[in-house]
Amino acid sequence: MKATIILSILCILLYKQPVAAAGLHPVFADTVGKSREADAALVNKFREVCKGFGSIKNDYTLAGVINIKDPAVKPESVKFTFCKQRDEFYYLLGKTITLNGKGSYVVIDNQAHSILLSAQKKIEYGADNLKQLTAMADNIRSENYQVTSTIKGQEQTISLVNEHHISCKQYTVTFNRSTLKVSHLYMRLSDFSAPLKKEKDKIVDVAITQWARTADLQKYLTPNQVIVNKNGTWKGLNQYKNYRITIL
Repeated sequence: MKATIILSILCILLYKQPVAAAGLHPVFADTVGKSREADAALVNKFREVCKGFGSIKNDYTLAGVINIKDPAVKPESVKFTFCKQRDEFYYLLGKTITLNGKGSYVVIDNQAHSILLSAQKKIEYGADNLKQLTAMADNIRSENYQVTSTIKGQEQTISLVNEHHISCKQYTVTFNRSTLKVSHLYMRLSDFSAPLKKEKDKIVDVAITQWARTADLQKYLTPNQVIVNKNGTWKGLNQYKNYRITIL
């Protein structure tokens, strides 16, 4: 399987639509050389941030809260944690927990009170997600995004804005200028049925509370705390003892 990082969570799992148009070239000012250089520098910085955010080949811990505002549904706040240590991981998204380790792949749905169980999966990291992220910095001109930046202390915010874009009108990332670690992500998604009506835009606002190049899976739930095989039959343990178990 391929690990899903936060941008994939936002754009594929939550909204089933692509991240702000694939790929983005800087919008250059045609008459002022300094403006061209400034825009190019911003896009290069954006690429750097995306590369760091997209690469999770080594041990990694990422956590935060996704706030979703959709005029058509009730606002939602979803906590997430992704902790990867070597070939194992813990992944929390809302009421669903996925565990990959100790020989098992376990998906716990705490809303449905069910568990999906299979053998531990081999994980492939980086390639597709990194391409998706860095591609955003390669087509800004063709997508007519305007690039702006603000700096406050050690934090820098880069925004890509196109009020007429059919899928994503705004993508904003805030990060530490020294470490390039992202602390905040903001996306304003168009309503396909009425892309010009701002009041129908969907907002995905992500606060990242933890981002570390280290991992300690002992802090989180593990498969042997959830399930046990007794005489050839899988049983739930502790608070999961009454969960329905499906073997894949």
